[in-house]
Amino acid sequence: KPCINGENTKFEQLVPDMAERHPHIDEHGMADYRDLGDLVVVKAGTPLLRRIPPTNGEEGFDVGGNPLRPKPGTSWPFAPGLKGVETDGNDADLLVASVTGQPVMVSRGVKVDPNIVLPQVDLSTGNVKFDGAINIKGDVTDGMKVTCTGDVVIGGAVLAGEIEATGNVIVKGGIIGHSEYSAKESGSTSWFSAKVVAQGLIHAKYAENAYLRSEANVELDDYAMHTEITALGHIIVGKPGGKKGRFIGGHARATVSIRVAESGSDAGPLTVLQAGFNPTLTKELFMLDQRTAKHETEVANLQKIIDFVTAHPERNKDDLAGRATVTQEMHQSELLDIEAQRANLKEAMHLADDAHIAVEVAIHGGTEVRLGGKVWQTAERREKAVFRINSEGEMDLGS
Repeated sequence: KPCINGENTKFEQLVPDMAERHPHIDEHGMADYRDLGDLVVVKAGTPLLRRIPPTNGEEGFDVGGNPLRPKPGTSWPFAPGLKGVETDGNDADLLVASVTGQPVMVSRGVKVDPNIVLPQVDLSTGNVKFDGAINIKGDVTDGMKVTCTGDVVIGGAVLAGEIEATGNVIVKGGIIGHSEYSAKESGSTSWFSAKVVAQGLIHAKYAENAYLRSEANVELDDYAMHTEITALGHIIVGKPGGKKGRFIGGHARATVSIRVAESGSDAGPLTVLQAGFNPTLTKELFMLDQRTAKHETEVANLQKIIDFVTAHPERNKDDLAGRATVTQEMHQSELLDIEAQRANLKEAMHLADDAHIAVEVAIHGGTEVRLGGKVWQTAERREKAVFRINSEGEMDLGS
């Protein structure tokens, strides 16, 4: 009977890794090659890797009955220096996560990285959703989406992609969308192919045909063109004292201040710089105005029906006038509700302290400045100005 040598230490992986992600198949059998499923994220205490000790093997014997000794399996410990993991307190052969992050398998072990590092985000990686920070060395390519609960650092550009982060978003290159901007699309996020939304700071070299929204500040080094920017703090385009920093075509909304080197273009679309009020409340007020206009149109159209039937009673089939009156009253009730909401919004809107808009080099035609409910426009080039609301409640153009 031959002896059977022992087996070496084995390591059993208890969580899937990134290589096991596959395109999502919907109910119609169609595959979305951008959707490979969420990245694997583990929380502290999650079992990650089990060490299976070596075996001694089984003895055999030769034809003379002499024992044949097996070679015992080689014993291997967990690899040293594994970060983000620890051995279980009740089982020395079990590795568990000590932090929340992405598990990365290595030889004889696993580590948990609270940050994820990717060469780029494209079809090879799929859309990325991660509970932590993400460092992308290259670009986020066309149609791809990155969502995370930490900061996002992008070494390249955002090329018609989407970024959504709980933390900051830092882009070393630009944020670039496809479509040509039209002022008629102002405020419509679905229109933009390049979007960056963050609760923290958004910083990029430039933005073009893009939608940017930050609950803090937005900073661009070079320029913004055909772009919509919303910030609950400040918007800064260009570095202080530099010649770069032009905002051409688009809409910038900030609660406190906007600073650009130049604004507008004589041949370009409307360029709007708006500050002073919380842009979220301002947008809600705008939406209420749109709803009001819709209901008022319906009320007017129904009134025409009522007037017509009143003048021609023989045309009042199936009580057309009565049904039109009931529907009109519903729209009028909606208008009363909207008016109450508008009153609450206006009460909540207060001019931010030190609210101002600064254009440091030149203001070109097509620029519209909105500050504290006041509007200023120009069709001609003029020198730099700092717009504020003075003590009389009027817009003051300082220098």
